[in-house]
Amino acid sequence: TEIYTLSLHDALPIYEHDPRAHAHAHALTPNENINISGAAPRHIRAFAPGRVCLIGEHTDYNDGLALAMAIAEGVTVDARRIEPGSDGRDRVLAEAIDLGESDEFALSDPQPAPGWRAFVRGAVVELARAGLRPVGASLRIHGDVPRGAGLSSSAALEVALSLALLALAGTGERIGRTEL
Repeated sequence: TEIYTLSLHDALPIYEHDPRAHAHAHALTPNENINISGAAPRHIRAFAPGRVCLIGEHTDYNDGLALAMAIAEGVTVDARRIEPGSDGRDRVLAEAIDLGESDEFALSDPQPAPGWRAFVRGAVVELARAGLRPVGASLRIHGDVPRGAGLSSSAALEVALSLALLALAGTGERIGRTEL
């Protein structure tokens, strides 16, 4: 089965059982973009690493200085495009493998939800607000970043979700790292 794996670089065609499926060796320079272009694939695997801040925790988004680095642990989102439901509306089916929980909502009306569901729904809302149109998707989310340990597990989740949803939509947009 051909799928595409996304990290913080372009999509690379690989095979599902390829040992490179979780290898993320390419580092972006600060001005390099994530280029998702061409025909939208049907299956995406997106990964985003957790991070550790040695200094400057919660100052980076306030234009302060921070010394942060990616860690090997991260969040992976396996995403497949799905057809609209019987009501004709696009929907998202999300499954948090590690938690044994799931969620389903219409793309047109993602109401607030608690816990990890808030991040999935929030990513959809923010992509739509930015003019990028997510498509119906089935998402299998799993990761090995300890939650609540100060290793940016929620940021890793949001980035992996956004990468997967953008690629499935085939937006052809060039998204800068900072913008994402």
